[in-house]
Amino acid sequence: MTDEQLTNSPTQTGPLTPAGKRRASFNAFKHGLSGKVHVHTPEESEAFRLHCQAYHAELSPAGIIETDLVQSIAEDQWRLKRARAIENNIFAAGINHHTGEIESGDAQIDDAFAEGKTWVEQSRCLALVTLYEQRIHRSIEKATARLEALQAKRKEAYAEAENQAVLLTNYAEQQGETYDPAGDFQPASRYGHFVYSKAAIFRVRDRRARVFEALTGNDPLPQRPAVLPSAA
Repeated sequence: MTDEQLTNSPTQTGPLTPAGKRRASFNAFKHGLSGKVHVHTPEESEAFRLHCQAYHAELSPAGIIETDLVQSIAEDQWRLKRARAIENNIFAAGINHHTGEIESGDAQIDDAFAEGKTWVEQSRCLALVTLYEQRIHRSIEKATARLEALQAKRKEAYAEAENQAVLLTNYAEQQGETYDPAGDFQPASRYGHFVYSKAAIFRVRDRRARVFEALTGNDPLPQRPAVLPSAA
């Protein structure tokens, strides 16, 4: 009886043979950011999720383009780790295969000769793994360079928008008014994903004033500076 017949049997709930259980043990992991499906064993699924999560936390993408680039980098890094593991496994299997064939009296020498024989026998596979690693490295370098360029541009736009918000807030206070940012920084993507927050602007303004005072040694100014001196 096949696994399919066993599964469809009214007295069975799933595959029973070792091969069937192994196939059933794979998980289709759908990444919540990219929407792509990655097939892993249950043990790999959680490791892959945490691996991607760590890269997103470290690189802090904003917007769909940066998010996709970070996900691409994370997946390529995962592939790179897998390629290195495959290379190590090829040598481990080869050394194990040749155990007992070489008897020099020194276990380390025997392993060295076994490793050499493995290199000769598996040179084509090892060369393919090396080529695979090189392609992954290039892919990571390209994605990283593009991400850094996008993030530098975004941070520059954000800083400019933040500075404008401080200036406009200060000006409104000088006029005895309350600043209303509606429409000034829309869409947010055009301004480095800057979103006006009165509390955040006050924190920025206060920090700039304290840094200004630390740099110049002056007493607190009646009107805190919107822009730090060039030394900052």
